[in-house]
Amino acid sequence: MSTREWETMDEVLYGYERKIDANEVIETYIVDHETYERMDVKAIISRDPAKLPDGEKLWVRDFKGRLRPEPWSIKIVEVLTPSSSVDIGDSIWSEVK
Repeated sequence: MSTREWETMDEVLYGYERKIDANEVIETYIVDHETYERMDVKAIISRDPAKLPDGEKLWVRDFKGRLRPEPWSIKIVEVLTPSSSVDIGDSIWSEVK
């Protein structure tokens, strides 16, 4: 298992609650926790990492940009776009760095 960690935000996952609870594949984007490179992916996400043991850590920011205290889990099924750098100067990410 990779030690890579990812981030996303509540507003990115908004509307996918049922699919997340059912461990269904969703299309979303994630950001590398260290480099802030963005990737569009198809993935399975779990609020409980124990229910997705082969997943990677997914840190989720709430609507105010604060990291939730415990990570979720993500298993990337397909990468839809290659990584790209995120300009944090014009985004919510810059407020929480």
